[in-house]
Amino acid sequence: MSIQQAKADLAQARLEAEKFAARAKEALERVQKLENFLEMARQYEIIEDVASTKGADRNNVLKPRRSGLTTLHVAVEVLREAQGRLTTRQLLDRIEGQGHTVGGANKAANLASILSKSTVVNTNKTEGWGLSSWDAKPPQIPVEDPIEDFPF
Repeated sequence: MSIQQAKADLAQARLEAEKFAARAKEALERVQKLENFLEMARQYEIIEDVASTKGADRNNVLKPRRSGLTTLHVAVEVLREAQGRLTTRQLLDRIEGQGHTVGGANKAANLASILSKSTVVNTNKTEGWGLSSWDAKPPQIPVEDPIEDFPF
């Protein structure tokens, strides 16, 4: 093998490694989206096996089954749009700004109660409410240099 051929092979191998790293990143992003979807499905108690649902029941598969979930869903969407943590009051104002009403004599306390029962969102005293997925760190996939690992 000539030096010129080795350089060409090296360039090709690095290109393949970059493509692999990009595909791995896309796969990790998809994993995160699917985990978020499954968590929301658990919150909404969605029937997992839609294929086994027959007839008119299929229309009801994606409907919430417990109280408070509509408020949770709106809160999650507001947090996603905000792309950052919000205090309970800020979150309540934005939820009501979208035309959704939070019930109860103390709306902020009711909203906090609904959110605290969910694993989709979390809070800390200094920054407010946020999506739990924001705290999760994706696993690191090292991209190794194939030339460095090749025993010469």
